[in-house]
Formats: sequence, structure tokens, C-alpha cells
Amino acid sequence: MHDEEDLDTFLRLNTALVACLDGEVVGFVAWRDRGEWSGSGYLSWLYVHPAYHRRGIGGLLLRQAMNALGDQAWTLTSQGNESAIGLYLRHGMRIVTAYQTESLGYPYTEVRLALPTSRKSDPDAPNFGT
Repeated sequence: MHDEEDLDTFLRLNTALVACLDGEVVGFVAWRDRGEWSGSGYLSWLYVHPAYHRRGIGGLLLRQAMNALGDQAWTLTSQGNESAIGLYLRHGMRIVTAYQTESLGYPYTEVRLALPTSRKSDPDAPNFGT
């Protein structure tokens, strides 16, 4: 996460929820809903520690975020992250587009998923901006 944005930027733009089990952080979700991101519907982060996969934690976190994001919910993930893509699909999102990009000099395919009601469900809509 630190490679993507610094903590101050994260805190300024995102609302986050943390999942804990027996006092241990096992996952978190964040969405951008502040400033220029207000109403954007962007789910910026969803992470569950691999030791806690398949226990419903990701679904619980995602439902909470989607309740806050409403009908504009959308996100980005990497092609090949089948567990995340499956989770988003089970919660009503659809694959909109996939394209080549890079992060820190490493190429990968990024996938945009969105609720059918989201303006980001249009494949021609830019990922960021209106």
C-alpha cells in the first residue's frame, strides 16, 4: 500500500474499516469519499490476510463498503486475482474492461469492475475523473 500512496493522502481521501479477530487485524476495506472523490463510488482497498481467506471476512467488509458507496460502486484489481474478482462478481459487480498498465515498472493487466448502475460500468468512462 505504501508504494501506491503515502499515509497522509490515504487518510485525507479514504474512509476505512478494519476487521479484527481475537484482537488481531485480519483485514481492512477502504473507499474514497472525501473532497474531489465524494460520490465517486471508488472502492480503493480490500485486503484480508491469506490465513483468514474463505471465512466471510472479505464479503462482510465489501458489503459495508458497498452500503456506503451506493449504486456508483466500482473498483480496480489485477487480472489473475480470481478470489477478489469472484468476490466482486458475487456482490453484483461486473467486469467492465481490462487493459495493460504498470506499477513500479512492472507490467500487469488491470481489471475494472463496477455495479451495472455505476457510471464506471461504461467501458469508455475513464478510471479516474468523471
